[in-house]
Formats: sequence, structure tokens, C-alpha cells
Amino acid sequence: MQQRLVKVAKELNVGTDTIVEYLSKKGFAVEAKPTSMISEDMHNLLLQEFGGNIAIKEQANNMVIGARPVKAADVIAPVAPEPPKKEVHVAPPVAPPVEKPVQKTEAPERKTES
Repeated sequence: MQQRLVKVAKELNVGTDTIVEYLSKKGFAVEAKPTSMISEDMHNLLLQEFGGNIAIKEQANNMVIGARPVKAADVIAPVAPEPPKKEVHVAPPVAPPVEKPVQKTEAPERKTES
């Protein structure tokens, strides 16, 4: 069964140029196009050479960076935040201003000389 070069490269976690270079060293003629077809013999040879990269790729896919995977039991339903409470400030009662009685003083009359 023949497979495309790019599919084999993804499977083996190897670049297409690396595969083409390796196969040409082994005597196979392969074009450096992603759509080039790889025969079953070529594929078996590539598996022998680059098979260890498959295990490395699987380990990398299983690694978790940054966050842990969440289990269904660990999931907590989000709680809606309480609306902010309005604070009521009550000012202390202010006494009405007290009016002081004004004393009227009579001004002395001026005499004008004419």
C-alpha cells in the first residue's frame, strides 16, 4: 500500500526533506514533494530507521504543559457572583442654625452746619 510522503513524515515525526535524503542514500528515487508516493518497502525501511521517533512523539503528545487535565469529578460549577451591596451612609442629624438676636444701636445724629 502506498502512502503520501507528508503522511509518513507526520507518522514518523520526521521532516519530509530528511525522509527524501535518507531514501535517496538507500537508492530510492523520491521527489521532494509532499504528494510523492512512498511504497511499502520504503515505508518499512523508514520505520526501521525512524521508528524511535514515534515513541518520542507519543510522549510529547501526552505531556501537559501549564495546566493539569481536569477530571469530571474535579469540575466545580461556577457560582454567580453576588451583586454588590449598596452601602447606605446616614449622616448624623445636623442641628438647625441658631440665630443670635441682633441688637440695634442707635447712631448719634450729626448736626450739619450750614
